[in-house]
Amino acid sequence: MKSDKNNIVIPRVINSLNVKDYLAEILPYFEELKGIEILVEEAKIKTTLAARPTFSVKNIFKRKYLIQVNNDLNFQGIYFNTLPEDAKIGILAHELCHISEYINMNNFELIVYGIRYLTQHGKMSIEKYTDSLVVKKGFGNYLKVWAEFAMFSGPASEAYKKFKKENYLNPVEIQTLMNKINDNKNGNTGIKRSN
Repeated sequence: MKSDKNNIVIPRVINSLNVKDYLAEILPYFEELKGIEILVEEAKIKTTLAARPTFSVKNIFKRKYLIQVNNDLNFQGIYFNTLPEDAKIGILAHELCHISEYINMNNFELIVYGIRYLTQHGKMSIEKYTDSLVVKKGFGNYLKVWAEFAMFSGPASEAYKKFKKENYLNPVEIQTLMNKINDNKNGNTGIKRSN
């Protein structure tokens, strides 16, 4: 296992995917995660990456956070190592935004969040909200590359692409949100006054 000052713990086999390098590039933009322990592991999951909190049996109030990288040989989606460079940054920024959400929740709130995620509407609203956080963090262009690849041009099955389209912001929605944020930064609130 490797660890560094950013508290990223990654087994050597996964680091061959350069996950640690991408996280080291992205984490400075997540000031709220400074000092938070983030573990990365391979797992058989239903998507490319997934982030979740982990609890210690000895101390349920001390959490670590886990980013899982799919290693299921029967996976019909997209493996992290096959993603374009910008898409890798986009999807990792998305997972870090999940962790940013988790650190502000108590254990009860995390349980409610998890139960909510089990419903189709809950999953969709959580994932789209998380995508909006990615855009607000300044990673919209990277997320847009990920969304385009995952929903349209990548080698995933049609079922995986459909799942992504139903539950996440699509490239047009991401660009619209980016434009809205840029307009607000430039003092354009979108409200037109008549004289």
